[in-house]
Amino acid sequence: GGGSHEGKVQRWNSWRIQQAGHNQGNWREALRLFEEMNSGEVKPDVVIFSMLISILAKAPKGSQWEKALEIFHEMEARDVKANVVTFNSLFHALAQARGGSQ
Repeated sequence: GGGSHEGKVQRWNSWRIQQAGHNQGNWREALRLFEEMNSGEVKPDVVIFSMLISILAKAPKGSQWEKALEIFHEMEARDVKANVVTFNSLFHALAQARGGSQ
């Protein structure tokens, strides 16, 4: 099928975002990689959107909940269907915003 290159690019991008965000706790770098993807040929899929929302949810003191919500709205605007992971991550981000201690 013609989707194999796109699939490889998606996996590579999701790995890079995961490395930055989850392994290094660097949400800024994860966001930068996401923006880079947005301007490329292969657009972010539900896995990448969800991963980024999850990373933003873990930002210190819930500081990035608004950005997480913005990313979620961007996802909806592009007709990328959210899944249970997306909603859990968003819920976590919004819970953090209410003064969760981390």
